Amino acid sequence: AYDIAPRDVATAKELALSLDRLSQAPDKTKSALIMGAVTVALHNHQINRKEYELLRALAAALDIPLPLLKMNA
Repeated sequence: AYDIAPRDVATAKELALSLDRLSQAPDKTKSALIMGAVTVALHNHQINRKEYELLRALAAALDIPLPLLKMNA
């Protein structure tokens, strides 16, 4: 079980620790997380630059390929 800090008090250190722990998950779990994040980003049927960069960073941190996405400028 994990304690989840409220967004307004979460720190970069906590993010780094969470990403480190997630990076140790099975590839199937990490892929599902990436696909879930892509699904959320596509809620309005488009991905903007900030969303795309965040998805790229998450995929890189988890060492999981990011599916090809069509980004809106």
